[in-house]
Amino acid sequence: MRRKKRRRKRKRNRRKRRSRKKRRSRRKRRSRRKRRRSRRKRRRRRRKERRRTWAKSEEGEKGEGSGKKKKKKKKKKKKKKKKKKKKKKKNNNNNNNNKNDYNNNNNKNNNNNNNNNNNNNNNNNNNNNNNNNNR
Repeated sequence: MRRKKRRRKRKRNRRKRRSRKKRRSRRKRRSRRKRRRSRRKRRRRRRKERRRTWAKSEEGEKGEGSGKKKKKKKKKKKKKKKKKKKKKKKNNNNNNNNKNDYNNNNNKNNNNNNNNNNNNNNNNNNNNNNNNNNR
């Protein structure tokens, strides 16, 4: 019998692909870091400038340092909790009916079984009797 030739799986440049992925993520991380750093620098510079100009400006005079007035934050209104509605108790009639049904069914089944058993017994007896008679 000829053996089935096993097909070799082609390994595509997995290593290359992985490295490309890594490179991309590294680049993203680096750019994010750069952005963050530059933002920090900008903020620091602005803060320093503000401080410097604030010291220079005199009271009463709207100079360089006074700048824009800070807007007052509006206080958030507390949401009123909704009262939970009480659930109405369900009538138990349904359940009772079902229970009765179940019992009835069981009884019916039992009765049927009993009848069947009786019939079988009778048949067996008859057969036995017949056999005896034949002997």
